[in-house]
Amino acid sequence: MRPRQPLGLHIYSPNLGYQEKTLVDKNKHDHSAIYYYPGYFRAKLLIDSQVVKTHDVQIATDGWLCLIENGDRPLYFDRSDFEKQGLIEIDESTLKNII
Repeated sequence: MRPRQPLGLHIYSPNLGYQEKTLVDKNKHDHSAIYYYPGYFRAKLLIDSQVVKTHDVQIATDGWLCLIENGDRPLYFDRSDFEKQGLIEIDESTLKNII
């Protein structure tokens, strides 16, 4: 009888900032991840490709969030860079400084 392979525990959350499966140490009780975009997500715990648990995650913002998509990680603007006199705008000099 062949010994059973160790279980493959993975966390998967299908969203823009966290699409890959992440291997989880079966001996640990916590796992953290970075969500680069606000929104509502459903993280899944998989064992050998079977979903065994789901967890809802909501990433909120305090008002508007301004960013530029930049590959895997977006570039964020400070609120003072885009909120001006009750309007939302980005001026050319701010864009040149962040890019």
